[in-house]
Formats: sequence, C-alpha cells, structure tokens
Amino acid sequence: MSSQTRKNDLVVLIQFWRAVCKILTTQRLRSFFWYMFFAILPVDTTRIFNDIQRSMTTMGRIGWNIKR
Repeated sequence: MSSQTRKNDLVVLIQFWRAVCKILTTQRLRSFFWYMFFAILPVDTTRIFNDIQRSMTTMGRIGWNIKR
C-alpha cells in the first residue's frame, strides 16, 4: 500500500513540475524561479543535487540495461 501511495505522490510531483515548467516560459521568470528555488532550499543543496544526480545515473543505467 505504501509503495502505491508513493507512486501516486511521484505522479503528482511530475505533473506539478510540468505545470511549473509550462508557466516558466520567459527567461526572466525562469531565472527568478531558480533564484527563489535556491533561496528557499536549505544550505545542503549540493548534497541533494548529488543524490538526485546519483539516482538519475542509476535510473539511466537501469533503463539502458533494459533497452539492451
């Protein structure tokens, strides 16, 4: 059950990010958004981004293996 709710949360998050990206069409808005994003986030953003990058590369590797 918990995995299902987690999946639903992920879907909602992806839809939210798509909406945000659609809203941020102009460059000024986008740079402002990124400024706010980094201002709101805690100081350990580098750790978070490293985690995201690691998970992305892992997912890419898995996807590549599946494709092969």
